[in-house]
Amino acid sequence: MMGGSASIGDDMTHAHAPADDRRLDARSDKGSTLRVDTTALARASQSYLDQSQKLFAALRILRARGPIAAAHVGSVDHADELARRHEDVLGVAGSTFERFIAVMEVDVDKLLRLAFAYQQAEEETARRFKNLWPPR
Repeated sequence: MMGGSASIGDDMTHAHAPADDRRLDARSDKGSTLRVDTTALARASQSYLDQSQKLFAALRILRARGPIAAAHVGSVDHADELARRHEDVLGVAGSTFERFIAVMEVDVDKLLRLAFAYQQAEEETARRFKNLWPPR
């Protein structure tokens, strides 16, 4: 448990946590409130998109340079094998980064959808509250 202390056998919903703990209290009889900064979610999404584009650009540069030739390895033993292994590593690393970039792009989409959903819920709640308050 982050920031709090509990001994073995404690019911985690009754464990004591410090005042700066931001988790919802499961024992609260006042109801729960979830606040989401939709602007921060949108910024995080943009940051993910920017980083995925930078990774893709770096990968493109690396691939444009191509594999190293055995002549560039120098006069070490097994220069041909070293050059081939380097090419193999570039291929595997490139595929791995492509998958990672694809995951980042999916996360960008999910963050944007989440921000939009929370914004829509907030607007709907505000509209409903406006119609309910003040009581007539």
